[in-house]
Amino acid sequence: MTVPPTTSDPRAANLLFVAPGIAHLLGNALFTVQGRAKLLSMAAAEEGTARDQIESDADAVVEGATRSLGALAVLRWLLGEIRQPAAVGLIVHELVDVLRVPMRDHGGKVEWSADSDPEDEVDPYELAHALLSAMRQICAGRHAEAFTVTLTMDRIEGAAALSICSRGEARNATHGRPLGLVLDALQAESPGPGASWQACGGPDQLVLVLTGPQSNLRTS
Repeated sequence: MTVPPTTSDPRAANLLFVAPGIAHLLGNALFTVQGRAKLLSMAAAEEGTARDQIESDADAVVEGATRSLGALAVLRWLLGEIRQPAAVGLIVHELVDVLRVPMRDHGGKVEWSADSDPEDEVDPYELAHALLSAMRQICAGRHAEAFTVTLTMDRIEGAAALSICSRGEARNATHGRPLGLVLDALQAESPGPGASWQACGGPDQLVLVLTGPQSNLRTS
């Protein structure tokens, strides 16, 4: 496993943490676009090419371009180039896509359950850094050789909330890094007043509250 460079700036650390995932996704998507575009070019020069083959290649090009744009959006969110509120579900979906590689490098995987996807819109810069900070802290220190982090949507006092649970795959293994320690680390990286998220929770669950009043949050 390649160990990325470290930095004392949490937001820069988040970018370093997820960079391999962005590069991997962009590379795969662009290779797909390039290969299928060549096939389409060849098909255009030949008579009698099956319609379904042309449609399949065209669909693959569109899918590859869409995934590339998603990875590019994550990069722009992290850099603060895009601050216009976006749907929580869209932001988390794109983040999970680029998190697969860095999580795999630490022996983990991430699952996203969108069964109760809220319509709330938040600042993608704030949510991206909140989630990546949590995932980065989960991967820090000693943890199980294999573990799964599950993300689900919830509501706390009317605010959209992203719940994070982690479990070890090996028998009697601890899950990633204990979530109580992750919570402490996140609170130490507090985004400060005016931010659109706040971490709370307990030893077995971490919650990122994304919107709504922040003054009445309770931790356990």
